[in-house]
Amino acid sequence: MTVDNVNPSEITISDVNERQGNIEIGELKESIQDEGILHPPIVRESHDNDYKYEAFIGQRRVLAAQELDIDTIDVVVSGRDDKDALKASIVENINIFRQDVSSTDRAKALKQLWNLMGGEGFPSPTELEEELQVPESTIRTWLEPLHWEEDKEQEDTEGEETEEVISDPDEKYD
Repeated sequence: MTVDNVNPSEITISDVNERQGNIEIGELKESIQDEGILHPPIVRESHDNDYKYEAFIGQRRVLAAQELDIDTIDVVVSGRDDKDALKASIVENINIFRQDVSSTDRAKALKQLWNLMGGEGFPSPTELEEELQVPESTIRTWLEPLHWEEDKEQEDTEGEETEEVISDPDEKYD
């Protein structure tokens, strides 16, 4: 890993960053104005020609620096692949900073990590426990929103079938 000093506008947020939903940076912007960025974001080279790097750890710091129009920030450049970058993003949020991540974002990140691990179907809490070194019961709790999504999709499908039957009153049944 190396350190680089770049304009925050040259950094995009990685698709493998765990946090994808609402991102609150108001307090962080105040902190950065007072103290600067104390922990450099961790980035990797971007595949998007419009950006030099993509941040997979420190998304909020990058967004705050962009909004504050800071000229340059230090970043740690890493060569992690998608699986290792996503794993680092999850671990950073649960172990280091303990920042709230929406349950939906966490569940989707775990599903994505499961796929990057070569898993198929619903994620295995046992294998994710081994990968992340987090208790299986915690992993099961984090995966709950995926069950909710499956239930909602099933309800939507059942609703469409019922709607089809109701929507054609002229159809005759034997």
